[in-house]
Amino acid sequence: MSLSSSGTGPAHPVPPRPVTVVVCGLGSVGSALLRLVAARVEQVRRQHGVRLVVVGVVDSRGAALDAAGLDVPTVLATKEGGASVGDLPDVGVPGADAAQVLSRLGAAGHPVDVVVEAGPADLRTGGAGLAAVLAARAAGAAVVLANKAPLALAWEQVVEAPGPAVRYSACVGAALPTVDLLRSVAVSASPVRLEVVLNSTCQRVLGDVEAGLSAAEAVAAAQAAGLAEADPYLDVDGTDTAVKLVVLMAALGHRVRLDEVSVTGVREVTADLATRARERGEILVLMGTAVPAPRPREGWTLEVAPVALPRHHPLARMDRHETGLVVHTDVAGTIAASGRHEDVTATAAAVLRDVLVVAGTSTPHAPRP
Repeated sequence: MSLSSSGTGPAHPVPPRPVTVVVCGLGSVGSALLRLVAARVEQVRRQHGVRLVVVGVVDSRGAALDAAGLDVPTVLATKEGGASVGDLPDVGVPGADAAQVLSRLGAAGHPVDVVVEAGPADLRTGGAGLAAVLAARAAGAAVVLANKAPLALAWEQVVEAPGPAVRYSACVGAALPTVDLLRSVAVSASPVRLEVVLNSTCQRVLGDVEAGLSAAEAVAAAQAAGLAEADPYLDVDGTDTAVKLVVLMAALGHRVRLDEVSVTGVREVTADLATRARERGEILVLMGTAVPAPRPREGWTLEVAPVALPRHHPLARMDRHETGLVVHTDVAGTIAASGRHEDVTATAAAVLRDVLVVAGTSTPHAPRP
């Protein structure tokens, strides 16, 4: 078929739809996300028909905003130099938080489409992360989370309240789409047991213990490699895995409080325990499990603890850079998935995926579909 000169003229490409984004938290994940956004502008435009515009960024000391779009390389260079984005000329606002950024942009006639929360997890009060999410919900913006605390502490306010979409796949398994997988399985089958290994720091620690280090030495090595925080309690004491397990269960419609999870970390695991497991043909992992309670009305029982698995188990076949899950069902058999990620780029990729999903499925300032 050829174009005729009927006066209609050649077809013009549809310009990409702008989607405005505010990124809260400019640590490793937030910065990695900005690098991905900058590197994949054309790919996102071609594949999704959208143009991501970063109109605001927030760190612990201030914010920067520009309705026309911030210069992402300048933002990254500022953070790499140790300064706050609040100090940037013309666009910086020292001491500003997410609520102020959203308010200023909204008052100027530029409501924000998507707010990304990638700050540190405060599991006691929710901290700035929870405040940013609630401000985003109040402003009618879709929310994408890499911070698990708002989910663990305020699920109903964050996820179930009316408003645009909320996505949080990056909170559980980095780029591994655990939440989407479980929800897909649950469409036609009922999960009867869930097993997860979702903390890469513990994977690394247990691998080093198997190699002969003490747990304390293995934790120190993980810190030196940048895989564990200065205070690694969330990882090695099992809290991080417990939070992820609670989030997965909530995504399936089963609400369990974090303090209802039985948690044992990896600090007491010794090389002798690892050696004896290996001699039995087993491998040690920090595993989270969820099973229905004996009485249906009692809900589910959740536990996190070091477990010696036979080497044919899907979670034992992973290497120490992988995380994964196994879901046992009533009619769909047993389904397993794993993913390998050695740095935060995989988590940032999951955040970007969620941003693109909400950009395509949500209309800001309107109810969720």
